[in-house]
Amino acid sequence: MNEISQATTKINWFEYGPEAFEKAKTENKPVLLAISAVWCHWCHVQDKTTYSDPGVIRTINRDYVPIRVDNDRRPDINRRYNMGGWPTTAFLTPTGDVITGGTYIPPDQMKTILRDVKQHYLHNKLAYARKPIEQAADSLAIELSNELIDNILGSLVANFDPLYGGFGDEPKFPHADALELALAQHWHSGDKGLRTIVTKTLDRMANGGIYDSIEGGFFRYSTSRDWKIPHYEKMCEDNARLLAVYLHAYQATGREEYRKIAGEIVTYVNTTLTDQQAGGFYGSQDADEEYYRLSRSNRANAKAPHVDRTIYTNWNGLMIHAYLEAAQLLDDRTLTAFALKSMERIIDESVDHDTGAICHYVPDEKTRLSGLLVDQVAFSHALIKAHETTGDKKYLERAQRLIRYMDATLLDARNGGYYDTVSSPGSPGYLNRPQKPLDENSLASILLMKLYHVTGDETYHERAKSTLKMLSAEYTRHGYMASTYGLALDLFLNEPTRIAIVGPLQEPRSRQLLETSLRAYDPRKIVIPLDPETDRERLNRLGFTAEPQPRAYVCIGKTCYPPTNDPEEILQQLSRYGRSGAEHEDSHQI
Repeated sequence: MNEISQATTKINWFEYGPEAFEKAKTENKPVLLAISAVWCHWCHVQDKTTYSDPGVIRTINRDYVPIRVDNDRRPDINRRYNMGGWPTTAFLTPTGDVITGGTYIPPDQMKTILRDVKQHYLHNKLAYARKPIEQAADSLAIELSNELIDNILGSLVANFDPLYGGFGDEPKFPHADALELALAQHWHSGDKGLRTIVTKTLDRMANGGIYDSIEGGFFRYSTSRDWKIPHYEKMCEDNARLLAVYLHAYQATGREEYRKIAGEIVTYVNTTLTDQQAGGFYGSQDADEEYYRLSRSNRANAKAPHVDRTIYTNWNGLMIHAYLEAAQLLDDRTLTAFALKSMERIIDESVDHDTGAICHYVPDEKTRLSGLLVDQVAFSHALIKAHETTGDKKYLERAQRLIRYMDATLLDARNGGYYDTVSSPGSPGYLNRPQKPLDENSLASILLMKLYHVTGDETYHERAKSTLKMLSAEYTRHGYMASTYGLALDLFLNEPTRIAIVGPLQEPRSRQLLETSLRAYDPRKIVIPLDPETDRERLNRLGFTAEPQPRAYVCIGKTCYPPTNDPEEILQQLSRYGRSGAEHEDSHQI
């Protein structure tokens, strides 16, 4: 039992697994599936009211098989059964089909629903038993083109709130991926409207209630359109994504206030969401409206909201990546050291040595979830960024090992794309129906394209192509929430900006060239550190040559400009060629 279920120990909760569903079949009872979260305010309310009510407890224990799931620890279950938010209260058949469900249910209403669902199930159980397994219909893929990116941008622009920034009305979420896409497309097209979408949103959020101006960091979302009334939980995931957005906006605009907000996010995370001793980033901090309404002086004496100290691999991947970027732009190398320390801890403690997969969280108990696509992809992105930052080949090799695991166990080789979990027909409920989530497959495509450009291995390019092709059949259903797919398409369809640093990275000039390249903004930028001694094969495959002194090659696609050992010349070449991708008379082909 994890912390979140301690308040409801009078209910005979089961783990999600074969035992619970077998019991439901044997005893002919429906299943009550409760999906909760440590940081979820209304989950705590439901624990203190509904699940503490003697009548509710008695009925559940007598008439149902109750299963309790933590959303953060079991994203695979949440994806299949979430009923529109947290808490989710789902009523299932013994085979795991959904009967009905909702979110927060108060005690009196719950008593009525428990009675009605039981009667409905008993009267219709034969129909449920005969219900065929639903198979998702195959959709037709369409040709990959920049028109697909334009379609996503169209939805993004149409949903932009010109008064307060952000997208849609309340509740309003930051949608960091949409901001990244808008910023990237502004950078390459010069579209001032897209720049306004980004700056208006970032400015309004930074000056709104969704941002904690006392301790730093962002709350998960705003309940009001104007960002003033937040929902007070703080998530590792959200702050990692927003740290990256503010850093990129600072790079693209030069506005110092974005650098300031990024620094304050780092201060909050360092203070509250890190294990400074062992490394790693914690999962979340609880919502506590009373605490966050206190003044600065009063807050200093109050007990801070509870922190979930679970170290989730996917969220750590995001934060490690953001910290490695922040180290350059905030000029703080301690962030690099802590990011790499956190990475090594996860590698040491979370690798499943039987399969080679990364587990979902650093284990603090016997059970741990292994092999989720989201963990392999997010952590591999962090590994590639670590290689880009340090030049150490071990990070590149580890990322390639995770890709090999994905290809061996999660890849749909026939139709393209990756499943979110390992296929297991015997898994209970909807877990026997692997899915291909849009976001995770889009991130996988970006990862594959980066590996293609870093290694020259055509296999990665083909994997990215088939994955993007598979996603083209359904991306339109997601509107601007398909922005990560838009970013993946952009990297696949358009010429990347490659900056190869050829030289021993222990030499100061090599480091200067590398760090200058890392600080420059270009959403299609891929930095490739190459050591002439240890990377000879890759040097030849990628078409670069080693010289007596360290050199930087700035390339747009396969067009490379004269190599330089002057860090300022890198920036000048990026300024001259990077945004338009135009060829120049002194370029050469490789």
